[in-house]
Amino acid sequence: MKKVSSVFLKVAFILSIVLAALCVVGAICSIICFIPAVQDGIRLLIERFASTLTPQEIDDIMIAFNASLGSTIGSCFMTAVFSVGNIIVVRIMQQKVTKAACIVNIVFGILSGVIFNAVAGILSIIVLSKEGNKKAEDLVEEKPAEEDK
Repeated sequence: MKKVSSVFLKVAFILSIVLAALCVVGAICSIICFIPAVQDGIRLLIERFASTLTPQEIDDIMIAFNASLGSTIGSCFMTAVFSVGNIIVVRIMQQKVTKAACIVNIVFGILSGVIFNAVAGILSIIVLSKEGNKKAEDLVEEKPAEEDK
């Protein structure tokens, strides 16, 4: 189960890098669409291909378009931030696995949409709890042996 968890962490690391890059590109493209020249071009396209619309309807379409651009920029940046958080947490977990790092990994995995992070965090917690139980059993078994001496 430890190997499966490490493979999931590697996959999550790669997916987080790809997701962060795609989110940054999406945010940049959305920002470019806010440039006045691009806005004018979009308005001309709407006017040309939807000739039955009134000027008020075209303004309403542009307002809705700008609102959707704003929400796209916000969601792209937030997902990119969570993906960078994923990358950092995965690197920490590859060096030293703790329950706190596993929980943070699960949270960032769910927030960014990289499910491999969440599954790797859950598997790591299971491995840590099994190792903790084995260590506790070893300590209990060793103490009576020490008392006999």
